[in-house]
Amino acid sequence: MVWIEWNAHIKIGDNLLQRPKPEQIIQPEEGHGGLSSTARDYAKFMRLYLKSGAVDSGENLLSPETIKLITTNSIESLKAELQPEAMPNLSKAFP
Repeated sequence: MVWIEWNAHIKIGDNLLQRPKPEQIIQPEEGHGGLSSTARDYAKFMRLYLKSGAVDSGENLLSPETIKLITTNSIESLKAELQPEAMPNLSKAFP
C-alpha cells in the first residue's frame, strides 16, 4: 500500500501558503449547541409563534404574553461595530 501525503495550499496575493491541517484547526463555537431537528418539527415550532403560543390541538403551550415578550425588540437601536476578519482569506468583516 502506498501512502501519499497531500498538503493543500492557498494563494494570497503573490504568496503560496500551506493551509492548516485539520487537527490544527480550532472549531468555532456554534449557536445550535448540538441540537438538530426536522423541517416538520421546526414548522410546528414556528406555528407556536404564529398562533400566540397554541399548539395544533388548540392547547396553549405558552401564554400570549410570553410570545409577546419573546418577539419584542429588547435591544432597541443597538448598533454593532464592524468586527474585523480573523482570517481574511477565509472570511469577511461582520456585520
